Amino acid sequence: MLSITPSNRLCPEPILALAPQEDTEMPSPSVWYTANFQYLLAAIERIGEALKQHSQEQLPQAERENTLGVTQGVPFALEQLCTTFRLSPFERDILLMCVGMELDPDFELICAEAQRNSERSYPTLGLALRALPAPHTSVFKSDSPLRYWQLIELGEGKALTSCPIRLDNSILCYLLGDSYQDEKLASLVKTIQVEDAKNSTTLSGSHQDLAQQLVAVWSGG
Repeated sequence: MLSITPSNRLCPEPILALAPQEDTEMPSPSVWYTANFQYLLAAIERIGEALKQHSQEQLPQAERENTLGVTQGVPFALEQLCTTFRLSPFERDILLMCVGMELDPDFELICAEAQRNSERSYPTLGLALRALPAPHTSVFKSDSPLRYWQLIELGEGKALTSCPIRLDNSILCYLLGDSYQDEKLASLVKTIQVEDAKNSTTLSGSHQDLAQQLVAVWSGG
């Protein structure tokens, strides 16, 4: 029997950035990029297995403890994102289900078999509620993190449970460790080179801290 936990959790403010652990030597970009991609693929594989178990009418397995979310003290993009937007394990798995559609060529078939419908070869919130561990109903709310921050997009459908869901392109690029410039902002923002640091504007302490956090988030650092 499907067990769903009701939730009245309001969407919290995001945490701006996760700082690397103190006195930690930063890994080289290539080392982090490769490890980050392998970590993401392993997480997708776990979601694929959960969907296959559902198609075989097996109960969802409990969420396994995550102990490999960093490289040399630097969080992987998935863990950074989940912490920034305070995603629950269930919301994290929904996100991964959408990532699987983008990266795994077998995921369409896996989704179709899990929903016992060849025409439903895509993730839905209904499939997530039935197949993934620790489901909760707050994902339907417009102020849930996945929907409020537009981490996922809902396609057309007769009900929220049957609408196709997909990952926003900027989120996919972030999870892969790639930079991304939103087309909507491309004409509104531009990079400014500061030629003379002495003539640059000095911010107050609190504003300087906030600016550094924003830079860290936007740069994927």
